[in-house]
Amino acid sequence: MDVDSANSEFIHTGVWTDWSYGRIHGATLTLSAQNAGFLTAFLALFVTISAGHLWRIITFTIHQLHTSQKPKDALHHQQQVAFRNTTSPTSLIWDFTLLAWAWRTNARRSFMRNVPFILLAIVWLALAGSAAILSARITEPPGNDCLIMSPNCGVWSEVSGSNTSDPNVLDMFGAVQLLATNTATQYARTCYNNDTQNLPQCNVYTKPRLPVYTTANASCPFNTSICLEGATAAFTMDTGLLDTREHLGINTPDDDRMLFRKVVTCAPLVRVPYITVHNDSNPLPDYPFENYTLAAYHYGDSSDGEGFVNYTYKYDIVTSRALFAYMIHASWAFAGASKIEQSWKPRAELNRTDADVSIFFLNANNVMYEYPTDDPMFSAHRSALDELSAIPGANATIAAIDNWYSPDTPTTMLGCVDQFQLCNARTGTCSNPHGVQPFMDVASLTSLVNSLGLSLLQSDVFAMLVNYLTLNNMYHSIYGRSSYALRAQETLADLNQMAPLPANQWHIEVQAWFETNLAKLQERSVEFATGPRQLREKRQRVMLTDLSPLCGAQKVRCPAGNISFSVLGMAGIVAVGGVVIMANLVVDMVIGWVSRRWFPGNLYRRLNWALDEKLQLQRMAFEGVGAGHWDGRTAAVPVTDRGEMFGSWADFGERHVLLEKVEGSTPENGGLLAVGQA
Repeated sequence: MDVDSANSEFIHTGVWTDWSYGRIHGATLTLSAQNAGFLTAFLALFVTISAGHLWRIITFTIHQLHTSQKPKDALHHQQQVAFRNTTSPTSLIWDFTLLAWAWRTNARRSFMRNVPFILLAIVWLALAGSAAILSARITEPPGNDCLIMSPNCGVWSEVSGSNTSDPNVLDMFGAVQLLATNTATQYARTCYNNDTQNLPQCNVYTKPRLPVYTTANASCPFNTSICLEGATAAFTMDTGLLDTREHLGINTPDDDRMLFRKVVTCAPLVRVPYITVHNDSNPLPDYPFENYTLAAYHYGDSSDGEGFVNYTYKYDIVTSRALFAYMIHASWAFAGASKIEQSWKPRAELNRTDADVSIFFLNANNVMYEYPTDDPMFSAHRSALDELSAIPGANATIAAIDNWYSPDTPTTMLGCVDQFQLCNARTGTCSNPHGVQPFMDVASLTSLVNSLGLSLLQSDVFAMLVNYLTLNNMYHSIYGRSSYALRAQETLADLNQMAPLPANQWHIEVQAWFETNLAKLQERSVEFATGPRQLREKRQRVMLTDLSPLCGAQKVRCPAGNISFSVLGMAGIVAVGGVVIMANLVVDMVIGWVSRRWFPGNLYRRLNWALDEKLQLQRMAFEGVGAGHWDGRTAAVPVTDRGEMFGSWADFGERHVLLEKVEGSTPENGGLLAVGQA
């Protein structure tokens, strides 16, 4: 499923709560990429502005600590002016560099007195720049997820194809299942791999993959007499307890989560004494063989569409001689159901009352192997040359297959059991491992819900989970796909198996089927929130009104067109930045008030801060030559009497200049200044 392209229109934009991180830490804002860009730019600008205000507080503090009532040299006073009037670290770096160079011969330790402040400004500049860049990281939500909200929320009106006789519904249901399986297979093939789960196409669900724990020497899940390789040669795949919120993305509070577990155990099955071979009438004209042989496999009665027959699967010599590659036939039965309710009734050796059972029949047909194969399902040690020699008219190709191998048996069998376990995350109460039978009728379902003690919202999550798990078994992982469900098919060229298959190839196959089921779980969880795929214009779909609280509770990874932000992170940036800005605006006034009230001996520091300001220095320079009548000698902006005018400074040469009042000049005529050289 491609959330980026197909479902980005359903991504909710606005504020929502990611319950994985709680009500406060999980508060999340999701925006479109364009609006997210504006917000990111604003936050970076706001951080830069806040850093500038904090720099002014730092320079104010240094200026006050640097102020002294003792006589100091001119370098000290120039540094104080620089601290008072620089607005940024870069300007302070430049000013103090000039001071260090200009006073290198006229002041003691000129460089040592300036370099520490230059380094301070450089460090602060780096920190402020980093803060502006990292503001985007601070506002990232912990999970980087988005929420789906779709008006099409719901599921197919038919949860299974067995509760209707309408052929159109059955056809649509089968197509839906096959499409879901193929999509899940492709996703699992790509993303259920440690080396590929970071690929962009795997960044869809809240978890790229669900965990799979395997046991290679598990106990036979059936009567030990029917397991081909003995009592401890089965293969178990276990998810462990999965969390509906953390693993499937169903966004509910802690107390409304469900836990579930899926366990599958498989084992190759023996052929004898469950196979019978007999001759039948010749079904084809010009049939090249004397006998038409049928092999029937008796692993339980099965339905042939008209009634039950005493075999599960039959295989004929026509198929074995035809130019066919791998073929798989499968049957399944859920625990506790009668023969009338399902198409296959496992024999006693295979039957389980606490698990669903699937059986698979693999035919290699005319596949030839370049290498001998020891895997019990793909076993091939017979000379293909000997096999071909028995076929009339095949001598021309004998040389081409020298040293190749044919399957040891026409048909190999594999049995699997599926079990599920459901738990209340709030209480820790769990059901016993079971198959899907408790999901199939109202009485069993009600009993299971009551035994788990579920809340109302948990009951909704439970109902959704049941809908996911009902058709999530090994049989449905290969439903309608036959040989395309095999990994061994991927290395088949025409009828030639080109790759050496490992001795545990059947482990690889069943784990791939198991992972397909897990990927299908992930897919169906998201599909509930977005609504089912529209395969046909008149396809029926119903809204799950009873589960409506969950229609806005599905998380996915944010697609390319959306970005989520942490509300807490943004609030923290705005709050801290706002405090810094306000502190800088009032620090002068507050320190002055505190000094006058409790520390009158430090008023000289407040006075020096006021007089070192550039406009006050200009005022004092003008007053020094008698230009203007000034008010506001400690204010932020000194002013003259209304209408006063006087000339500007003039610079004649590089030497120090003296400002002299022009003879006869008065405030009334503008207070013209003459400039002469010392």
